[in-house]
Amino acid sequence: MKSAKTIGMCLFVILSVQLIHSCAPSGYQQMSPRDFSPVSDMRPTRASNDPRSYDPSVAERVVNRENSRTAAAPERNPQPLALKNSSYITNAIVGGQDPAFRYKTLIERLASRYKIDAHLMLAIVQAESSGNPMAVSSVGCRGLTQLSIITARDYDADVTLSDLHDPVINLQIASRHMNNLKHQVNKVFPNASLEERVQLLASAWNSGWRRVRESGGVPRISETQVYSARVLKLYRKYRYNS
Repeated sequence: MKSAKTIGMCLFVILSVQLIHSCAPSGYQQMSPRDFSPVSDMRPTRASNDPRSYDPSVAERVVNRENSRTAAAPERNPQPLALKNSSYITNAIVGGQDPAFRYKTLIERLASRYKIDAHLMLAIVQAESSGNPMAVSSVGCRGLTQLSIITARDYDADVTLSDLHDPVINLQIASRHMNNLKHQVNKVFPNASLEERVQLLASAWNSGWRRVRESGGVPRISETQVYSARVLKLYRKYRYNS
């Protein structure tokens, strides 16, 4: 009796499978998971600082996003520059200029607005990312000026990791942050020379203002000392063409 029941069940399963298969569309093919190509979610991946990896289309796509994204921002977050097109970002590098010069016009506009040194911001961009907006550091700092999400959210609570790869958003937040650091340096080191201020600001960018303040100058951290020296060298090059 059990055998007959088992045989009946097997026949029912076989007939059911054949019926389902016969009802499938003629073009139907069985697919394994490897046949599916996941749609990219556009999240940035670890990027080389090699300027050859720069994709100007990234800047072209996002240059107007800041205007619409911050239209209803609170007053603590000033309205962005009115950039009607992407002419402030160029893929051209003239006469052996460093890749940071792709953003020279934008940096100068922001520097004028936030009362900071455009030559210093150019040096920061070159030292941090070699002009690659998709650059990501080993500790997760992102974009042209290698902002951390924690620092960025001090100026815009709604900013996302992807936003930090937007050249306009990154440079605007970085310019505001540099303005804040400038006031701190001028207050604590009122007698510092121009080049001393450049090194102090570069050190604060690299290791944080607290360490600079507590050290009474450039912290005795090898990475910070090398970084501040490099930024100063780039600053001299850009300011004095030397």
